[in-house]
Amino acid sequence: MATQTHNPAQIGFASVKLGAAIVALAGVGLIAYGTMFLIRNFYGFIELGITPDLIGTTAEGLQRANPQLYHYISHLQVALSGFMIGLGIAVIALA
Repeated sequence: MATQTHNPAQIGFASVKLGAAIVALAGVGLIAYGTMFLIRNFYGFIELGITPDLIGTTAEGLQRANPQLYHYISHLQVALSGFMIGLGIAVIALA
């Protein structure tokens, strides 16, 4: 009669590997979202979730009307996307 022994350490290690893979996947998601956010800043409207109908102007109209405000908002968007990309890299490294 053959008996199988279960090593609890192996079962725990498999759980840790699965958890690390899920955390690394979340890091990849952060990098992808940060990259999309950065691209959207330069090729779409300046704020995600805010439509031209909601604020009454387009990105080009805001740039003409108040270029300092437009560049300030763009700078914030670039900084936020850089933070998200950096956070994603840190999460992957820690996973």
